[in-house]
Amino acid sequence: ALPIGAHGLVHAVRSLRGRGGGRALVVAAEDLSTLYLTRPGEPRMQDVLYAGLFGDAAGAAVLSTVDRASAGNLVAEDVWELVLPGSAGAYWGVIHEDGVSFDSGREATTAPNRVLPHLTGWLDGRAVAWAAVHPGGPGIISGTLTGLGLDEEKSGRHARDSLAGGNLGGVAVLDVLERTLDEGAVSGPGVVVGFGPGFTAAALYVRRVAGPDAAG
Repeated sequence: ALPIGAHGLVHAVRSLRGRGGGRALVVAAEDLSTLYLTRPGEPRMQDVLYAGLFGDAAGAAVLSTVDRASAGNLVAEDVWELVLPGSAGAYWGVIHEDGVSFDSGREATTAPNRVLPHLTGWLDGRAVAWAAVHPGGPGIISGTLTGLGLDEEKSGRHARDSLAGGNLGGVAVLDVLERTLDEGAVSGPGVVVGFGPGFTAAALYVRRVAGPDAAG
């Protein structure tokens, strides 16, 4: 499912709380372009569009509890999940005899923006210097970054680069996060956020440690 990478990170953080020396492995894999088949009968334009949307990928992340975070480490400060009220008609999956298909309603165009007040309410004024956003589409990328008070052109580059390879589903936010951290240009507080059918969202408030070793 599209947001599972972010949800997996959130649950890994929760499972490690209070467990000194603990370690968790988060794995996500999607073969949506292989599994995705339009439903039997005459295909609709929406079926054709979704069939060409997805890419295949796998990704993993290791989370550890440590007494002291080192330069370059990403520290999870807080986590958050949401099932958006009244959003069941936004996106949904359909399993049929030929495979899996995907559908959406009118709410799909507004659901991500409806999440933003909940997301910013959870942040409660905390500083956000950068973000890794699930690349569900250009509108989701730009709308989320704008809602977080970030420059969509500068901060959305890695999400747009990831989207160029197709929507990687649950792996997508891991891909964007890797691209963002590998560049080495971000430090300080940031947000990792994913969206998906349900309509659901998951986010982590994180801190990229810069300079000498720091407590974390």
